[in-house]
Amino acid sequence: MNKNMAKIGRMTFCSLVVIILLGFLFLKSTFIRSLENQPSYGSKDLTNSRYITPFNCSTSTGQPLFSVLSWNIEGLNPDKLAERTEVIVSYIRSVLPHVVCLQEVVRETLSTFKSSLSDIYQVFGAPDYPGSKCRRYFVAVLIRKHSAIQVDTRSFLVYPFPSSRMGRHLLSIDLILHPSRLVEKPREIHARQSPDKLRLRIYTSHLESLDIGKTERVKQLQYAWNRMSEITPLNPNSTSVTSLPNAAILCGDLNLEDNEVKQVGGVPKSIVDVWEATGSSANLHDTWDPKRNRNARLLSSDSASFRYDRMYQSGRCLKPMGFALCGFQAAPNTELHPSDHWGILGLFSAAKSG
Repeated sequence: MNKNMAKIGRMTFCSLVVIILLGFLFLKSTFIRSLENQPSYGSKDLTNSRYITPFNCSTSTGQPLFSVLSWNIEGLNPDKLAERTEVIVSYIRSVLPHVVCLQEVVRETLSTFKSSLSDIYQVFGAPDYPGSKCRRYFVAVLIRKHSAIQVDTRSFLVYPFPSSRMGRHLLSIDLILHPSRLVEKPREIHARQSPDKLRLRIYTSHLESLDIGKTERVKQLQYAWNRMSEITPLNPNSTSVTSLPNAAILCGDLNLEDNEVKQVGGVPKSIVDVWEATGSSANLHDTWDPKRNRNARLLSSDSASFRYDRMYQSGRCLKPMGFALCGFQAAPNTELHPSDHWGILGLFSAAKSG
C-alpha cells in the first residue's frame, strides 16, 4: 500500500509539473501575441494627433513647406522583398515627399522604383553615377517632378569613402528650389517672405555599421558635415543662382549613437539636428526599434532601441518645421513591416532672411 501511495504521489507531482509548464507556455505565448499585436505609437501611420504629419505642402496659414523622406528599406533581406518594396512605393505615392532618400537599395528594388515612380520622380541610384563601383547595395535619391524643383543633373555625385570596408559612399545632388511654387496659391505675405529661388544640396548616406565600424563611421560623419558647411549665404536681392548651395540637408541611416556625436564635440554650430530642432520628441526618437518593429526583432536578440536614422540641415534660409516617423503598417499578407528601420520625414520652410 505504501508503494502504491508513493507511486500515486509521484504521478500527482508529475501532473502538477506538466500543468505548471503548460500554464507557463500559455502565458508566454499570450504575452508574445500581445506584444506583437500591441498598437505601436505610430500604428495609425502618423494620422494620430500626437504626430506631425508632413503630408501637405503648406501649413494651415498657407506657408509653403518642403518635405524630405529618408528610409533604410532593408534591401539585403530577401524575405518578402517585393511585397515590402511595393508598400514603400505605395507610401511614397500617397505622401509625395519632394525628396526621397533611400539606403540599402539593391538593383532589384532600384528597378522597381524606376518602373513604378518614374512618372512622378526622377530617380538617381548610386550605380547610375559614371565609374561607380557600388557593391550589391547602395543609396538612391528620388526627386519629385514639380514646378518648384529644378534638378541640376550635372551636380549628381557619388563619393566613395576611401577607407570604408563596407562599400559605403555619400551621394549628393543640387536642386534649384522655388519655394513660393510649392503651393498653388501662396498667400501674399508668404510669397514676399519666401526667396524666389535657392540652391539646395541633398546628401544621403549609409554610414559604416556595427561597433567594428565606429572609428570609420565617425570619420565619414565628419566628412559629410564638412561638406554640408560649404554653403554661401542667400542674397535676397540677387536674381541669379550661385554655384555653391545656399542650404544643405543630410539624411540617412547614419548608424549613430548619441555618445558618438558627443565624442566629436557635438553637432557643429552651423548645422542643426532636425529631430532636436523640432522638439526632441521621445516618441519620435527610436528608428531602430526591436520592441515594436517585427523585422528588427527577428534580426536582433537585443531589445535596445537607437536613433540610427538622422536628418541634419545647414543654411539659415531653411528652417525645420516638423519631424515624423513612418513605416508602421505591415506589408499585406505578411507579418513583416516594410523595413527593419522606421522611415523619417522632415518638413522645412524657406525664408529670405538667410
